[in-house]
Amino acid sequence: MRWFVEVSSLSPGAPAQRLTVEAATWQGALAQGRSSARDTAPLSNFTIEVLADGYRATNALARTRYMVSRAPDDAPLVNEPVSLQPASIPPPDSKSPAATAASALGRRSRAPGARTVT
Repeated sequence: MRWFVEVSSLSPGAPAQRLTVEAATWQGALAQGRSSARDTAPLSNFTIEVLADGYRATNALARTRYMVSRAPDDAPLVNEPVSLQPASIPPPDSKSPAATAASALGRRSRAPGARTVT
C-alpha cells in the first residue's frame, strides 16, 4: 500500500513536507516519516488520533505532527520530503465543543470525531 505522510511543525505558518511511501500498514508509513524527520523519540511521547481519512500522530515534546493517509496505488513514491506551503494540516478548531470542554477541564483538545489509540 502507498501512503502520504505529511510532516509539519506545531508552530503556526511553518511549512509542511510530504512523502509518499510504500508500507504494509499506516504504522510502517509513520515510521518512515519519522525516520525522514530524524525523530527518534519513543512512541509513548505521541498522541495518535484515528480520523475519518487517516491518522494524526503528534509529538508534543518535539512539536511535530505527522498526518498519515492512504495514497492511490499508482502514486509515485517520493522518498525525499517535498515542501508544501502553507502547512496543509490545520490545527484543531479552538472554538469547537470538544476544545471548549477540554479547556474547561484543563485538557488538550482533539479534533472532533478523533479517537486516541494506545
